[in-house]
Amino acid sequence: MAVDWNDPAVVKYIFFLYQQNAVFLLGFHGMHIVTQLRIERELLLRKRPFRLVYVPFLLARYLVLSTLLFFVISQNTTVHVDCDGAYRFFAAVGSICAMFASWILCTRPLVIFHALSMRLPIVVLSFLGFVQAVLVVLQGVLTVRSQWNAARQACDIVQWDSKMLATFYSYSFGYDVVIVSSTLYAVHKVQHLQERRKWHVGDALCVQGIWYIITTCAVNVPVAVLAILDLNIGMDILLSTPAMVISVVASAHAMLSLDEYERANSPSTAGMYITTLPLSTMPIDTAISLGETEKTDTQRSAATTASTASADQAHASGLHSSNPG
Repeated sequence: MAVDWNDPAVVKYIFFLYQQNAVFLLGFHGMHIVTQLRIERELLLRKRPFRLVYVPFLLARYLVLSTLLFFVISQNTTVHVDCDGAYRFFAAVGSICAMFASWILCTRPLVIFHALSMRLPIVVLSFLGFVQAVLVVLQGVLTVRSQWNAARQACDIVQWDSKMLATFYSYSFGYDVVIVSSTLYAVHKVQHLQERRKWHVGDALCVQGIWYIITTCAVNVPVAVLAILDLNIGMDILLSTPAMVISVVASAHAMLSLDEYERANSPSTAGMYITTLPLSTMPIDTAISLGETEKTDTQRSAATTASTASADQAHASGLHSSNPG
């Protein structure tokens, strides 16, 4: 039996699912923050050096939390609020969070390209990020309309530009693909320059990038598809909140897992490649070879010591043989 998507009962039920999604995602994202509070604690206690990538990381975490809290509270309170202004603001905040998820990953290839003195990829990635920011403003501020429903004592979304929503999420997914492809190219470039050296962190970047693309594809593409179909207002935005939360959580786990990978495999360079250093950091060739340099210096020192001992022994033997007594 065909579904009449414009049936008020169907629309009402879809918005009920939207509200329940917000409640579930609030618990899901809240648990994610609680289990990762060590990041904030270590930053406050200065046990973890503050780096550039923590800015979008922390902003995304708490902006998502505030957005979910607003959606849940606004649907479960009878306090009259400026629905139109509030929904425009938090719609923009939700889009900003999705943008920050992309920026967290984008800082990785930017650092590598800067270290390799490759300006064109930096300009292209930065320009694409600027376009995404413009779409955030347009999608969040100019498209959503909401008004106070006196009968329900709650806010109702009365207008949503499905084309802009589809454009934003399609662009975000495409931008993520470009970011991961750029990261793979940067890793390949470094490995080509360092022919005799293995860059294990690059392998981690590749694996994480692939999984991140799979994740964003699973959550962003359905949002864009539903927006293109434009069945009704509720269906247009039904999956937008899950896409926002999952993208932020996935990018956070990618960043943190790479941090742990570096600490476990190369304590001397921990944190080098999670794109947390300023872009004026040391050359990437120097950073990559730190571990090998230390190892070479140790071997050279041991060899020098052994050579000195052998020389001393030979000298002593010579003296002993030249002694007639």
